[in-house]
Amino acid sequence: MNKEFIYTNHEVDFIEKAYNNLWMCNIKHENQNKTIYGKNIVLAVNSKICSNIMRNILPVNIRDILLNFSYSSIISISLYFKKSDINIPKNFFGFLSSDKCAHILGCFHINNMFKERCHDDNKVLLTLYMGGSNHPNDITLDEYEIKEIISNDLKNIFDIYNDAQPNILKIHKWKDAIPFYSYNYEKLLKKVMEELNKLSYKNLYLDSGWITGTSISDRIRSAQDLCEYIFSLTNLAS
Repeated sequence: MNKEFIYTNHEVDFIEKAYNNLWMCNIKHENQNKTIYGKNIVLAVNSKICSNIMRNILPVNIRDILLNFSYSSIISISLYFKKSDINIPKNFFGFLSSDKCAHILGCFHINNMFKERCHDDNKVLLTLYMGGSNHPNDITLDEYEIKEIISNDLKNIFDIYNDAQPNILKIHKWKDAIPFYSYNYEKLLKKVMEELNKLSYKNLYLDSGWITGTSISDRIRSAQDLCEYIFSLTNLAS
């Protein structure tokens, strides 16, 4: 693909139907607006952002449903320990926590899951997730407070030696990241998808965690299925 037609770090303002079965996408970057056209559009953002991007093409009742879906915010923390300071099983890949008191929701052992990201055998690289519906105020914490909390939580999970503290590499706060599945969530989602299955939205696709699941395996599988589907339609048309 020609790099001239690849845009990164741009904000999508809105999309509209254009001409000859094309979609028009208005994007913003550094106070400048651009218009691009495409046959297929895939939105991989949460429902609130979808509602805003599609504000010119969706009925008001569908926009309201998308806006009113509830979410939990989470924080991802990339950190490392010296290998001599923490006891990690060799076959450890990660965990999800069911402890409602703990701030840590889950952990990935990057050394085992994504080996190409850690080239130092003397370091243990972890990615932690904290916050969620049990601790909604975590999103407001500063780096010092986050480090203090995860240090205490990790001591209850792993054997940590020499009173070692985690070395923080990066903290990223994800607002409205995880959908909160209310009792009528499925019913409302079905109503949204029925609207989007209409012919007027042809070649516009939504593929995000609030529709097809938030786990890594869910996201990979869903993205692959959608890519294969779009590719199959392209082959039929050619």
